[in-house]
Amino acid sequence: MSRSNASSEAAIALARVPDGPFDLNPFRNTVFSYFDKATQALVSLKFDVEPRSDAYLVIGANKKCPTTGNGHVPVQRGGPVFRKSKGAAMTRLSASKRGTKRLVIDGSHGEGGGQILRSALSLAAITGRPVRLVNIRARRRRPGLAAQHLTAVRAVASLCSSRVTGDRLHSQSLDFTPGQAVQTGHYVFDVASARKGGSAGSAPLVLQAVLMPLALANGPSQVDIHGGTHVPFSPS
Repeated sequence: MSRSNASSEAAIALARVPDGPFDLNPFRNTVFSYFDKATQALVSLKFDVEPRSDAYLVIGANKKCPTTGNGHVPVQRGGPVFRKSKGAAMTRLSASKRGTKRLVIDGSHGEGGGQILRSALSLAAITGRPVRLVNIRARRRRPGLAAQHLTAVRAVASLCSSRVTGDRLHSQSLDFTPGQAVQTGHYVFDVASARKGGSAGSAPLVLQAVLMPLALANGPSQVDIHGGTHVPFSPS
């Protein structure tokens, strides 16, 4: 497995890990050998939130503990086992405060189409990180949010009680701030409701935006989507 693939799979897996505190964190070699720096930081944050004062951290023998500044001390000098110092300050970062720095995504990259929007929405819902999208669908003949894209925005927003600005037809910028973890349930999305007079915009593309967040949520969901099923340049 490549370093990038390992990091991508780790980021998805971390979204399903419950909040601590944890008694034992066995990182071993994988985290600090095969994950990129950004994923290492994410792993460290996830498992170092409100740790128990008697919790242990195990890493690879040839690796450095990335959390020693937060109160981890080696059980044996130079050893791979660390313990949270009893005198260390324990700061809990609530879900609403994690990753609060807004990620700005330029929708004109590559083919400049709607896939950038859908992927960004899905990952924002999974990770809880707010995003700002600019130049949405900039390389399309009619840039901005069409009915199916607006439906996707509102659909993903409903999964995690997101605060959204810019969610209107033809908008080329959007701020999306998840309000909570993705919730399971029975959802109904209708592309026709996004535009006066209706629309047969692609239903499968709306499904594409909500599928991964719901697949990673804790429980089953039912999704009913009304819209076009055989739309040019979209999956049927």
